[in-house]
Amino acid sequence: MISVDPKTFSELVEISWNKLPDVWFEKLKDANISYQVMDFATREILTRMNIGSHMSLLGLYTGVPMTARRGFSPISWPDRILIFRIPIMGR
Repeated sequence: MISVDPKTFSELVEISWNKLPDVWFEKLKDANISYQVMDFATREILTRMNIGSHMSLLGLYTGVPMTARRGFSPISWPDRILIFRIPIMGR
């Protein structure tokens, strides 16, 4: 187990995000996908996914997959990749 404070963890995620290969980074940017760091998944997320333990989920994509998007769809919130800090650290 490791312990990384929330600020440092978020900085490491940002560094990693910015070091993605250009082809991946451009696709994420073009698709309007962002990321968010949280300590754990919310109870709502765990219930919706039928997951019992908050330690079981390391991350989650929320949004409309590229394969399901159709031509001119209404503008929506950016899709997100949720990253759960404490389960990743293995506490």
